[in-house]
Amino acid sequence: MTLRRGWLLLVVIAGALTAADPVGVSFRRDLVPLLRERCVTCHGPQKAKGGYRLDTFERLLQPGRSGDLPVVRGDPVRSPFHRLLLARDPDDRMPKDADPLAPEQIALIGRWIKEGAPFDGPDPKASLESLPNPVSHPAAPARYPRPIAVAALAFGPGGTELAAGGYHEVLIFETATGSLRRRLAHLPERIAGLAWSPDGSTLAVAGGTPGRSGEVSLIDVNSGERRALLASAGDLYLAVVFSPDGRRLLAGGTDNAVSSFEVATGRREWFLAQHADWVTALAWSPDGTRFATASRDRTARVCEAVTGEAVASYTEHGAAVLSVAFTPDGKQVWSGGRDKRLRAWDAVNSETRQNLGEFDDDVSAVAVADGRLFAAGADGRVRHHLISDPGKVATYSEIGERITAMAVDAGSHQLAAASQEGRIRIWAFDRMEPLRSWLAAPGW
Repeated sequence: MTLRRGWLLLVVIAGALTAADPVGVSFRRDLVPLLRERCVTCHGPQKAKGGYRLDTFERLLQPGRSGDLPVVRGDPVRSPFHRLLLARDPDDRMPKDADPLAPEQIALIGRWIKEGAPFDGPDPKASLESLPNPVSHPAAPARYPRPIAVAALAFGPGGTELAAGGYHEVLIFETATGSLRRRLAHLPERIAGLAWSPDGSTLAVAGGTPGRSGEVSLIDVNSGERRALLASAGDLYLAVVFSPDGRRLLAGGTDNAVSSFEVATGRREWFLAQHADWVTALAWSPDGTRFATASRDRTARVCEAVTGEAVASYTEHGAAVLSVAFTPDGKQVWSGGRDKRLRAWDAVNSETRQNLGEFDDDVSAVAVADGRLFAAGADGRVRHHLISDPGKVATYSEIGERITAMAVDAGSHQLAAASQEGRIRIWAFDRMEPLRSWLAAPGW
């Protein structure tokens, strides 16, 4: 950048700093998404260049190895946090080895400092990844130009309705006919996890845009209004599950962590990063005292619900674990993944109890209901085992398409599976041919 261009940029930013603006800059709304996307990678828990971290508000204000106070409240010119964004020398300018921030983004940071660098989040020690940040999502298309892969399914209580992940929306279908009843719109681009509250009033929705944003929300099923934004992050959330009594919600995803939320208040009870890679699936024990996790780090775990403390860790898969479910008595856990095997293991001492391997591809989903074990594979097949005799297996009519989501409802004895091509099929537990089949694509 030439000296003249540099001064012009300073003039533009100075003007933006002094321009009248009745609305102050919100750290959570305006700065957190920018910091997560452009800054935390080099100044976060995994890497802290110059000894400086800004992955929490508290750390953002603390000096790195230079000893210089990064933010001088009320004075952007004297604040290295702002000044280094304007450096003419690429070796000094931040972000390092990346495109500079846009002038309007730099101006926004400058305005925030000039306003006193206020904090409007719940806890200055909380990670930026955990700070909920409302994101405006576009409306879903009235008609889909083509079907999309369905990555999440959930039966409503009683099994009369089925929720399916769509594009910026959740689609609610009548299971008896496959007809579309409602569209819950203005949601993340990809819906990766769904859970229906036991009373049927609320859907927990996990999703986002890969590598850019992620969120967990509670949506009123009837009105489509968002009751609460529980969490937001810089990448996808993948799994959500209500406790059996509906009072708590667990969420996990690409942050390698599990969060527990109090449903009534939306308060985060705890946040634990116990895995070394993505948390891909979650399940509650039938009595709600423990939960199980599956992770891309090749392990599955059982943890105490109150504290999140791990009490058992299963390491025998040797590949990413993609699915997990408790047995009806809560004493064992079934898990499956990219080793193409189903395994049952003790929920206390982690010892292997069963080892089933008849899949030709990933075991992408596992569920237990009515004394039965259901397992869906990326090979396009859904298998049905009896818990009392897992070696006996029945295979539902082969789909021939990669299965991307599965749901079961014990009360109505229904099983649903969705495919990469966007087709949903529903079976009765004891019938191998599907009862209904339709594309989860409005307008098709």
